[in-house]
Amino acid sequence: MTNTLQVKLLSKNARMPERNHKTDAGYDIFSAETVVLEPQEKQ
Repeated sequence: MTNTLQVKLLSKNARMPERNHKTDAGYDIFSAETVVLEPQEKQ
């Protein structure tokens, strides 16, 4: 069985999700912009 992850980068600053190790259960994702949130704040 082969798993496929399809990704569409929507920003020039976007990064592809990464798996650092083959044994990782999921992918690391990244924000395309720097945002500072206070506790309980949503954006």
